[in-house]
Amino acid sequence: MKNTDKSKIMKSPVTPPKQERSINTRKKIIDSSMKLFSIHGHANTSIEMITKDAGIGLGTFYTHFNNKLEIFLETLEQHLRVTTSTSERIYNRIYEMKMPLDEAMDFLIREMFIASKDNMRLFLERREYILSSERFRNVYREEEAKGLLLMQKFFSTYSKKIKPHDVEAFALVLINMVLITFVILYQTPDLDRERVLNELILSVKYMVVK
Repeated sequence: MKNTDKSKIMKSPVTPPKQERSINTRKKIIDSSMKLFSIHGHANTSIEMITKDAGIGLGTFYTHFNNKLEIFLETLEQHLRVTTSTSERIYNRIYEMKMPLDEAMDFLIREMFIASKDNMRLFLERREYILSSERFRNVYREEEAKGLLLMQKFFSTYSKKIKPHDVEAFALVLINMVLITFVILYQTPDLDRERVLNELILSVKYMVVK
């Protein structure tokens, strides 16, 4: 039998319970903040509302964040990263299904609308902080660049079937055109969403598909 020196056996690193609880608590705070800021906005959401929703005390909140602005900026950053991750998942689904361009454009716009409609208020409010917060501005630019690259890859994948020659510039134009339409739908809930989405999709296809 082999002699095994137990002291030499490498153990997998284990997250200390206290550290793990701290990570989970911080996530709960951010999740609650994301939900409440999306519904009520920054001005109408209080720290007390966040702590109640997260099921924590005020003292615990202040262990992780100094004030409401800090958690709001953290929430905006998280929202940007989630948006990029969701977009990547949508594009990958298109590639996995090997969708024809016409079908892919329809799927892309509808899925983006579904993903964004519950957080549109965050999208509108973040514009103010692009100018006032250097940290948030840097995160915004980083995630925006990732989003543009995802769309450029999409157009490159269908390069033989699309009209635009300057894919980089067109990706920027198209993303903003789609987002503006989403904002209009958010701000005017009486509009027939399906009718507007159908027209948006037809317009985009007209600009893109040969």
